[in-house]
Amino acid sequence: GASYPNHNHPGGEEAFVIEGEVYFNDAKLSKSDYLYTPPGFKHSVKTETGCIILFIVPEEVEIIK
Repeated sequence: GASYPNHNHPGGEEAFVIEGEVYFNDAKLSKSDYLYTPPGFKHSVKTETGCIILFIVPEEVEIIK
């Protein structure tokens, strides 16, 4: 049931799902999935079942209110 609000990645982001399932906006990712988001990409993150994700975030994110 965890979530992270809509935000911007000024420097992009890489995400690798180690366990569980997670939604990046409407895209569902599962164990072993990889996602690259380019600089300026905006999205939210949520999981209903729980997950473990490795994030590489070269610049601090900006929360969109």
